[in-house]
Amino acid sequence: RSDSGAPRRVGGRHPHPCLHPHPAHVPRALTPVRLAGSETAIPTPASTRIPLSDPAL
Repeated sequence: RSDSGAPRRVGGRHPHPCLHPHPAHVPRALTPVRLAGSETAIPTPASTRIPLSDPAL
């Protein structure tokens, strides 16, 4: 059943579109990843400020 799920991987000639090292596909995939990382970093400091305000309340 696994083979049927990934017939392209079995061939080996056509790797997964995501795994395919395409110059145009790689930057697009990395772009959202980098943006998500920045957003994740922003809430991190915000969480630190929240606990500081909690004791103040």
